[in-house]
Amino acid sequence: MIPVIVKLCEPPPGRAWGLEDNYSIFREFIGLLPKDPLLIITIFEHNADGTSTVELPNGCLIKACGQSVSLDSQAFVQFGQIQGEAPELSVEVIEI
Repeated sequence: MIPVIVKLCEPPPGRAWGLEDNYSIFREFIGLLPKDPLLIITIFEHNADGTSTVELPNGCLIKACGQSVSLDSQAFVQFGQIQGEAPELSVEVIEI
């Protein structure tokens, strides 16, 4: 991940920053984030219905459509669907 530094500019002349302004800046920041990011997961098991149970880096298990990647391998998942095999690299999780 790339660290993000948010620097606020000076408020308009004769005005101070208020809660309303901070909320607006926060909404703009959230708008920059992808709605459904590409995640790297580990394939936990294949299910009979054509889905796979996958493990997120934080340990949570979710279901994703597809079985194109072998068990215990890393894969990319987006929009609830397995997109393909991911390289076996270490993953750094940063919770905010």
